[in-house]
Amino acid sequence: MGSDNQRFPSTLNPASYKEFELVVRRFKEEHMTMGNRVTGLLTRANQVEINEDLIAGLSLLQVIREDVKMLMKDLERHERWEEQNVFPILSKYYEHQKRPSIIPSISVLEKEHDHVKQCFQTFLNLAEEILVHTPLTDSRIPGKLRLCIVYLYQGGSSLREHFELEEGLIYPLVEEILADLN
Repeated sequence: MGSDNQRFPSTLNPASYKEFELVVRRFKEEHMTMGNRVTGLLTRANQVEINEDLIAGLSLLQVIREDVKMLMKDLERHERWEEQNVFPILSKYYEHQKRPSIIPSISVLEKEHDHVKQCFQTFLNLAEEILVHTPLTDSRIPGKLRLCIVYLYQGGSSLREHFELEEGLIYPLVEEILADLN
């Protein structure tokens, strides 16, 4: 990638094998960390569903709600980081290899991010409605709670699928780039 490696244009960043390895490591670690967090969220969501004690279920919903807010912030940060550090490298590599553009695939990945965020935001809105605006005596709470959890499951499942698709697209390219850099 640097001047000692003429297979890549000098504009392709990062400038070295080590730097690119760090980008790849961070990408993989963030996916694994967020994937583990989703697993924890879905496990707690299941506990809310099977819990017959409404007060305990609502208390757990409050914890889940805060965790989803943090996950959404981390997902947003990760998405910006990918756009600035991962996708430009892959696009330049595709360009250099004279392959069709990777931009349409990246666009699909970005739409998936939007879908995940919509599901999580709907969960957050419903959770707030239940926790803040609905009296405990309201007989609609169990139904609202189930719907709320459905959106959490949908967001979590969609995020897992997104990671799998993204990794299926990116990992093979990463291996090619690393091989060419080596």
